Amino acid sequence: EDYLRMLRAIRFSVQKDFNIELNTFFNIYEHAHHIESISIERINAELSKILLSDSPDKGIKQLKILRLLEFILPEVNRLDEVDQNPEYHPEGDVFKHTLNALKKSPKNLLVRMALLLHDIGKYYCTVVEDGKIKSPYHEEKSYKMAIDILKRLRIDNETTENVLWLIRHHGIFMHWDQFNQCKKYTFMVHLLFDNLVAHYKAD
Repeated sequence: EDYLRMLRAIRFSVQKDFNIELNTFFNIYEHAHHIESISIERINAELSKILLSDSPDKGIKQLKILRLLEFILPEVNRLDEVDQNPEYHPEGDVFKHTLNALKKSPKNLLVRMALLLHDIGKYYCTVVEDGKIKSPYHEEKSYKMAIDILKRLRIDNETTENVLWLIRHHGIFMHWDQFNQCKKYTFMVHLLFDNLVAHYKAD
């Protein structure tokens, strides 16, 4: 009667730490495509609650297993197709990395939403050069893709701006020692700097 219940089942499972009953599990899988009939505002409300649960990684993983993620966030759903350099990412593909980052993150919606989308650009930017997997300029690509996604999810303007700032700058600490004092200061006085640090630590 209300296909939003598919998302609510996952939300309840991660909020209350219980498993979804087997018949319910398979019914969600079979009817996953019907989630497209639900208003994006209602979907966004449930997705936000999943991200703010104690197990956001488990929630996103369940969304993928039950095929809901491919209809809600196809850009995140396909990240398991993108390999990473094992020297820096022994955990494996970009989807596994995203789940690990969510698991390690503080209960902060801005940080977790940014982590969910921070590497989506790797799907387009990842190449193999000299036998090594690289993803040049993926921060900028992820940023541009996130603009469309957040608009599609109808996220409010303030949240959108904040999440986009975190995504765009999530790689700065890799180059921190190369910045002059003025540039460092510009970041450190930014209202979202603590969130950026939290994002970096989880990443």
